[in-house]
Amino acid sequence: MPVRNCEGRVSGVSKSPSLPRPFVALGISTVSLAVVLILVLWSTLAPAMWAFLILIGLLAVISENFAPVIGNYAISLAMPLAVCAMLLQGPSAAALVAGASVLSAWTFSSRRGLVVSAYNMGQLILVSLAAGWFYLRLGGRLLATASVTSPFYAGDFPRVLLPLFGLAIALAVGNAAMTALGIAVLHRVRLRDTLESAITHVPSLLALVAVGILMAQVTATRFVALILFIFPLVVARDLYQRYRSLKDAYTDTIRSLVGAIEAKDPYTRGHSERVAAFAVEIGHAMSLDAKSCEKLETAGLLHDLGKIALPRSILTKPGRLTPAELSLMRDHPEAGAAMVNRIPSLSELSEYVVQHHERYSGSGYPSGNVGADVHLLSRILTVADAYDAMTSNRAYRAAMTCECARRVLLEESGAQFDPAVVAAFQRTWRDEVASPEAISVIGKPGTQSPEPAASGGA
Repeated sequence: MPVRNCEGRVSGVSKSPSLPRPFVALGISTVSLAVVLILVLWSTLAPAMWAFLILIGLLAVISENFAPVIGNYAISLAMPLAVCAMLLQGPSAAALVAGASVLSAWTFSSRRGLVVSAYNMGQLILVSLAAGWFYLRLGGRLLATASVTSPFYAGDFPRVLLPLFGLAIALAVGNAAMTALGIAVLHRVRLRDTLESAITHVPSLLALVAVGILMAQVTATRFVALILFIFPLVVARDLYQRYRSLKDAYTDTIRSLVGAIEAKDPYTRGHSERVAAFAVEIGHAMSLDAKSCEKLETAGLLHDLGKIALPRSILTKPGRLTPAELSLMRDHPEAGAAMVNRIPSLSELSEYVVQHHERYSGSGYPSGNVGADVHLLSRILTVADAYDAMTSNRAYRAAMTCECARRVLLEESGAQFDPAVVAAFQRTWRDEVASPEAISVIGKPGTQSPEPAASGGA
């Protein structure tokens, strides 16, 4: 599972065009260690198997060039080929096949591609060598020697099950861990988050290892049987691509909904994205797991969906709202939650959407819930929404400065906002935590807001 330099979709993780120096150092050191180990172990390769290694290496390169990308991860279909080489010829053969699989047109397209591919090559080689060594230490045997090729027989399985199981776990977990490390350093995100995401791919990796074991067993019986596995690999790639298409459709649905909101009120353009980004920052500061941060991000994007049902005259009104208009405005959390609830893949987010205007003191809407009765993710959205609302230019007022908005958050901590959430947000504050709009309108005279400045209800 190599690291891939994919542009984010709904991830919210900043992707800088330049490579971080720590990642460059990590990539160089990883591939250097891998090359040294390959040179040391070169003599362990059986000359009689070179034709096989060249063929399987070419297949690995082809497989890698068609590897489906999911998020920041590419699920390499070359893994079964590396496992096959390992069981037939040992760790060195597997390392060569795994290393060769990284080569692609993207590798040489830029300096970034070259360095990322160098890390991928190094980590795949190191994981293959370590897993192969572990397999042999557990008593596993190679299916091919210089003179004879022999598959596993029925009587072998009681004693080879443990080595094969150890090989599968070592490959899957080792590869996931090294991939998570690379992505954490490359994109400057928490290792904990990338590990949680990478571990979700372990079952897929274990399945690919199982295919590789079967491939080695059949190939040891008859070499030409390797061709039979080309079709299953193509089918596996197609299944991954279908999964990717579903994820893309999910992302497009969210983006379309956000676009519909912004089309109604141009003053809030970019508001949902910023709320999502602030919410994720707070989630990280509160040490929430990756799944919760993903929910925060999506809920942040959709929190104002209910405003689609409001007349544009209310959304863009420059003065104070009338009681009737304010009542309509305060219906938008429930309207948005109802819309989200109708989409099966998003329905679990409806609770966070409906509560994003609740207040810690219980004076919010629509239900007037108090404290912990409001879901933690909703309390985080409340702070993120209010901060961006205060620091953005709106039809009814100019933006506050960042310092003023932060002061309001601190003053309202324990009343409007959860103190723990405000404290977490405070730990993330830096000069750039503000929208571009906020900076451009500082000092402009404002008009009367239809709601309190810290409400986030614009």
